[in-house]
Amino acid sequence: MKKASGLFFLVVTVFLTVTVLPGKQVISADLDKVAEALEKSDYATALTLLEPLAAAGDAVAQYNLGVLYREGKGVPRDGGQAFKWFEQAAAQGHVPALNNLGMAYSEGFGVPRDAKAAVRYFTIAAEKGSASAQGNLGSAYEKGQGVAVDEEAAFHWYNLAAQQGDVIGQYNLGVMYLGGTGVARDPATAIRWFELAASQGSADARYNLGLIYHKGLGVPGDVREAIRWYKLAADQGLASAQYNLAFAYALGEGVPVDGVQVVKWLRLAAEQGHAKAQFSLGKLYLQGQGVPQDYLRAHMWWSFAVAGGLNEVSEGLEMIEREISAVQLNEAKKLADNCRGKNYKGC
Repeated sequence: MKKASGLFFLVVTVFLTVTVLPGKQVISADLDKVAEALEKSDYATALTLLEPLAAAGDAVAQYNLGVLYREGKGVPRDGGQAFKWFEQAAAQGHVPALNNLGMAYSEGFGVPRDAKAAVRYFTIAAEKGSASAQGNLGSAYEKGQGVAVDEEAAFHWYNLAAQQGDVIGQYNLGVMYLGGTGVARDPATAIRWFELAASQGSADARYNLGLIYHKGLGVPGDVREAIRWYKLAADQGLASAQYNLAFAYALGEGVPVDGVQVVKWLRLAAEQGHAKAQFSLGKLYLQGQGVPQDYLRAHMWWSFAVAGGLNEVSEGLEMIEREISAVQLNEAKKLADNCRGKNYKGC
């Protein structure tokens, strides 16, 4: 089974927190005001309150100011400023700031990309108990970024993150158990971790549960249960789930055959650049199934599918080009250009 999209996420600690550190009660009233402003999404007020606190050396304020600059909330997004404030907070031992420094080095945001430096900060934060950093360190070992590939180490760090309830750690641990990567293959345990991640809203975990029940991996096959999980992930916008759901409606697997639903879910996936969905939607236009027959739109969607890596669709494109005039071919290319300009939406 292919691993779901978005596998092995890196996590930046983006939550804004105003927890007062020991010895900082003097400024707790100001931090309470910051908390109120953040709760109202009043970032301009939060920024005004945070700047003097951060300049005075408060680590909590420095961290939160870094988040505002990283996310572009109340200020233009600025990696250099974000890094500056995370670095000052991290120098005082602020754990989320340490993780965010690792992310800055991993992404090259505000500082030159440096995978080894990223691992160094992830390790410090992970050893201090940061679930986000533990997940990021697991990803580094899994991918061999800044360290040698070590699947057992990846499993170790994902497991620590998952045990703390970290949704991405839970998801990645499920993937490792399902594939037998860094640990003995255990589909039942994989399902347990996917279910925990799914209960926290992970679309990828829900999609993988759909695949597991669809293919009967470690559990008896159950198409209706598969469709239930696909639908949850598809409603969250996951293109792979939308594509699978479209085919369920086309084949009547677990749901009644429904051409309207086929077009709906294929279009949503195609608009996200899912090459197989683009091919399938183009085929519907070619054959006039569920949509008016339209060779130009069929050509458009198939050209996107080829650009997305489905080279085998090239012969189909050539077939369409033999059936339409030169004027129509130019029109099809204009449709494609306009569609790309709209990021594939409303085409």
